[in-house]
Amino acid sequence: MANSTGISWHPANHTQSTCDPSTFSESTNTDPANWKECASLYSSWTSENGTFRLGDLDATGFTPILQTTNCMLGVKPADPCLGPFTIGDRDIKKLLETSLKEFSKGTDLGVTGNVKCATAVGSKGDVNWRISKS
Repeated sequence: MANSTGISWHPANHTQSTCDPSTFSESTNTDPANWKECASLYSSWTSENGTFRLGDLDATGFTPILQTTNCMLGVKPADPCLGPFTIGDRDIKKLLETSLKEFSKGTDLGVTGNVKCATAVGSKGDVNWRISKS
């Protein structure tokens, strides 16, 4: 399933992981997401298995990979020339789970980080990510 953002979803029978462990830090320069909506997004996502392919993404901003009205997980490759990139469902689940558990401030959730994920050339490349308001 592809869309106009350059991101496509490829279902699999089993959980997938294509990235190294991520960095996490509080994001103070974006509108924070609503923790409850992010928790709902995480809950609805836990039964999915597969990979996201990050193709031609807008290099100037974060592209939504998952989102609700007030919670967005956006991605931005550090060097789009290394793409396309692949991110597994297990990697997405870990980003959401760790963010929800360790970075909430009441009902606000603003987190950013960097993760090395599989590229088309067989290496791994940096993908910046953030959770913010949609």
